[in-house]
Amino acid sequence: MAKIWRTLAVLLAAFWLTPAQADGVEDARPSVVRVIAAVDGPYGFEAGTGTGFAISPTRIVTNAHVVERVYNASGRSGILIIPSNTRRKVNARIIAYDRSRDLAVLEVEGATFTPLKLYGGSVPQGIQVVGLGFPGNVDDLTDASVVDPQTAVRSDGTFSHFSKAREMNVLIHDAKIAHGHSGGPLLDRCGRILGVNTLVTSNEAGDSSYGFSISIAELRDFLKRNELKTQSVDSECVPPEVAEARKIAATAKADQDKALAAMDARAAKDRQRQQHIAVLQDERDNRMALAALLLVMAALAGAYALIAGNKQDPENPKPWPARIGWSGAALLVLGAVTAFLTRPSLSEPMPYVVPPTVESEAAAASPAAEGAMVASDDEAMKK
Repeated sequence: MAKIWRTLAVLLAAFWLTPAQADGVEDARPSVVRVIAAVDGPYGFEAGTGTGFAISPTRIVTNAHVVERVYNASGRSGILIIPSNTRRKVNARIIAYDRSRDLAVLEVEGATFTPLKLYGGSVPQGIQVVGLGFPGNVDDLTDASVVDPQTAVRSDGTFSHFSKAREMNVLIHDAKIAHGHSGGPLLDRCGRILGVNTLVTSNEAGDSSYGFSISIAELRDFLKRNELKTQSVDSECVPPEVAEARKIAATAKADQDKALAAMDARAAKDRQRQQHIAVLQDERDNRMALAALLLVMAALAGAYALIAGNKQDPENPKPWPARIGWSGAALLVLGAVTAFLTRPSLSEPMPYVVPPTVESEAAAASPAAEGAMVASDDEAMKK
């Protein structure tokens, strides 16, 4: 029992003290890019910036309003993609556009990216979500230019619920979203796309700010209509700290099962030992009873020999009855002594050992539910 309590104590300590680990969002950062849309206006080139993310090695999803001026331009215009991990800037062109859904897809020229995967499962309320993008208010206070590679800004929050906004199916969440985040991904802890950031509530009067992200259903339908394929997964996302807690719990459960199995084995062995002693005791009692019976029979044989000897006719002696009596008495005494000396000892070992009961193994218990993925691990994908 002491071992079980120690195991439970370790489990509780690990649950509360295990530090948070890196998650799949960090792996998604290189797939998030800055999108600059510029047109030749009456006062020279005018540019607007937003965010996009790769859904294939050469295709970037963003908001339609980020590239709207280029889509509607009649004169010179262009779209520039600024990767976050290289100084090489690349051009892009619009290959799909839907203003009503605020979605667009860009084809990149001269560069490739690691595509992100769309999450196809259910999104429970209250899960942690992460926004990645290039907010303009951060650009205003940094020394780097918008055309310089920068790491996408991360903002963590909680998913509230699905709703409708401007005829779009959206996710409402409280991850910090600002102008410039438009077109960037809303991710789960495993780095899968939950939505496309598009709107943010005004907080000028001190109200709380909430973000709106176009749902995966809208994005998937938009891509399907434009015959654009992407990668999708629907397995559960298990944050690394939860996976670690599950692993520790599984190990503790395995240790507890092992301790209980050992206790059951000891109890079974004790029962077998008691049964073995009872059998030995019965055998001892039987041998001693046999020895006593043989002694009684020896005494009777001896008495018969004495009587037979006293009744002999001196003129016609017959020694055989007396001799037979004494011989029988001697043999009976020998049998009694043998029975007594060969009685089993109560300390005699058992003839066999109880096999141990089946023990649970920690390796048999998965840290996450079957089909789930840990946030820091690679995931299987389906087309």
